[in-house]
Amino acid sequence: MSTTDDLVREATVATPRPTGRGRRLNLRRLLVGLLAVVALLGSAGFAAALGTTQREAVPQRELVVDGVPITLYVPGTVPVVPDSTVDLPAPLPPGSRPPGLVLAHGHSADRAMMSWLAGRLAAAGIVVATFDFRGHGTHRARHEPHGFEGRREDLRTVFDWLRASPYVDSEHVAIAGHSMGAAAVVHFATHDARPVATVALGGSVATIEGDAEGRNMLFLVAEGDPDAVRDEAVRTAKTLRGGDIRFGDEYGSHGDGSAVGLREVPGNHLTMLYADETAERMADWINRAANGVGPVTTPRDNRLELAQGYLIFMLGLLVLLGALAGALVRRGTGDAGARWRGLALIAGTLLVPLPWLAWGDPGPLVGMEAGGALVVLLAAAGGLLWALCALRPVRRWCRLDADLAVPLRAAGGRRLLLAALLGTGGTILLLLPLGPLGHGLLPTPTRVVLGLLAALLLLPFFLAVDLLVRRGTPLAASGFALAVRLLLLVVTFVAVATGLLPGMIGLYLMLLAPFLVLLELVAGAMYAVGRDPRLPAVFQAGALGWLLAIISPVMW
Repeated sequence: MSTTDDLVREATVATPRPTGRGRRLNLRRLLVGLLAVVALLGSAGFAAALGTTQREAVPQRELVVDGVPITLYVPGTVPVVPDSTVDLPAPLPPGSRPPGLVLAHGHSADRAMMSWLAGRLAAAGIVVATFDFRGHGTHRARHEPHGFEGRREDLRTVFDWLRASPYVDSEHVAIAGHSMGAAAVVHFATHDARPVATVALGGSVATIEGDAEGRNMLFLVAEGDPDAVRDEAVRTAKTLRGGDIRFGDEYGSHGDGSAVGLREVPGNHLTMLYADETAERMADWINRAANGVGPVTTPRDNRLELAQGYLIFMLGLLVLLGALAGALVRRGTGDAGARWRGLALIAGTLLVPLPWLAWGDPGPLVGMEAGGALVVLLAAAGGLLWALCALRPVRRWCRLDADLAVPLRAAGGRRLLLAALLGTGGTILLLLPLGPLGHGLLPTPTRVVLGLLAALLLLPFFLAVDLLVRRGTPLAASGFALAVRLLLLVVTFVAVATGLLPGMIGLYLMLLAPFLVLLELVAGAMYAVGRDPRLPAVFQAGALGWLLAIISPVMW
C-alpha cells in the first residue's frame, strides 16, 4: 500500500508545472483583468460624477413650443421638497426679473452642444433658452439649406415664448448664435428691433440690407477660425458700425443701443463654445446692455474636466469591448497579402468619383445635408472597389485569395452580425455620458432610418478596405487601417478646398478625425482577437452611419 508521501509524490509528478510561456500567459491575463477593473471603476466613477454634476447644475426644463424643442436654464436653486416634481425655482416678481437670452446652435449641432455655455450664462444670472433648429437635433421639420426664413421662424418662436415667460424681464431679452446660428441671429436682429443685444459667435454670413441696424452687436471669433469666417465677422461689424473697426475695440454706447464690438477668444470654430473667455464676454455684454452692470464673471464649471477624465478611462473599455466582440466570431487566419497595393487601389477609388460629385451637395440623395455627401462618396468608392476586385488580375495583384462576395456568403454570418451589434451598441452606450456636453446621441425615428441606410451604403467600402489592408499582425493591420483613415481625411480636405465637395464637410473633419481614431480602438481589438476583417468592417459601417445620421441636418 502506498504511503501518504508516495501519494503526494505521485500527484506532484502527474501535475505539470507551468512553463515559462504559460507563466507569461497567466501574467498577461492577470494584467488585462486588472486593467479592465481599473477602466471599469474609473469610467463608472467619472460617469457618476459627471451625471451628478449635470443634475445639480443650474435648474433646467425641456419642452416643445410650436414644434420647436427648447431647454430652459434658470438661475437659482430648486427647493428640496420630498416627492416634488418642481424642476425650476419660483419666478421672481416683476421689476426684479433677470435678462433673458435665446442661444442658437450652428450647422449640424443641436441644443446639447450649447448646454455648457448656457449653464455658465445662467449661473451668471441670465435666463437662457436653447433650442433645435429645424432638421437638427429632435426638431421634426425638414432642414432648409438656403435662406433664413425657416430658421428665422424658429428663432422668433423661441424669442416670443421667452419674452412671455414669467422668469425674464420681457424688455431685456438678447439673442446669440454660433456659426449658422450667428448668421441667423444677425439676420433676425437687423429686421427686428426687440433684442436688447446680439452676440454672433464664429462669424456671420448674414446679408445686411439697406440701412438695417441692430442693437448692441458683439462679434466673437476664435483664434483658430478660418480666414473666411473672420473676414465675414469683420465685414458685418464694419457695415453695422458704419466705419472701420478693429479687434479688441468697442464703439458706441449700450445705453442707446449703438454699441458694436469685435473680439477674439481662444480655441477654434468648435472649441470656442467651451472657452471661459467666451462665456465671460457674453455675460458682460448682455448684462451691460440689459441693466448697465458690468463686468460680470461667470462661475467655474468643472464638467469639462470630468468629461475628459471619463474619456480617458472609456478608451480602455472600448478596447475591451472590441476584444469581447472579436471573441464571438470564428478565428480567421489573418494572412498578410499585398497591403500597400490595396492602399493604392483604395486611394484611386476615392479620387475617381469626385468630379461626378462636383455638381452640388449629393447629401440630399440619402436624406442628409453635408454628411450625406460623404456617404455617397464612400458608397461610390466601395462600388468601384468591388467591381475592380471582381477582376482576377486585380485580385492576383493585391494577393486577394477570394473575391469580395465570398465573405458575405461565408458561414458564421449570424455570429458576426451579433458581434458587430455588440460593438456598435456598446460604443454608443459608452459615449452617452458625453452627450449632454457635446451633441445629442439618441436618434429620432427618422435618423434611425437614415443611419441604417447610411450603414448599408458604407458597408461595401469598409468590407473591401478591411479585406485589402487589415491583414497580417494586429499592429500592422491597425497601422494600415489608420493609413486609410488618414487618406480619407486628406482626400476629403482636398475635395472641399477645390470645391468638389460641400464646404460644410470641412468642418466635419474636426469631429470625424478623432472619431475615426476612436473607432480603430474597437476595430483593432476585434481583429486582434478574432482575426476576421469582416467584423471590424461591419462595425465601422454601423458606427459611422450612426454618427453621420446623428449630426447631419435631415432633408427628408
